[in-house]
Amino acid sequence: HDKISVLTAADTVRSCSLDQCYKTFLSPATSETKRKMSSFINNIKASDSPTQHALGFQKAFQLIRNTSNVTRQQTNTDMVVIYLSSGITSRDASEDEKRATLSVVKE
Repeated sequence: HDKISVLTAADTVRSCSLDQCYKTFLSPATSETKRKMSSFINNIKASDSPTQHALGFQKAFQLIRNTSNVTRQQTNTDMVVIYLSSGITSRDASEDEKRATLSVVKE
């Protein structure tokens, strides 16, 4: 099975976890997963808080890394993280905060 996760990023990062295991790994892309992720997306509440992109990207890459370490022998497994945010960043974001976000992506 292909693997998938949905993350929301605002002042905190939330993921759609089918159970405790999928807080650490991507979920198998099944029709049950699709139903639960659809419900998760439908229940997202808008936030005016600045988006913590560094935390969001860290979580996304951590999920991909953990999953690829376990599925290494399955060469045809596609992995997708759906990353949702309002995109609002702090107007007062320091250069250090911006660099921290970019360094997470760069790693």
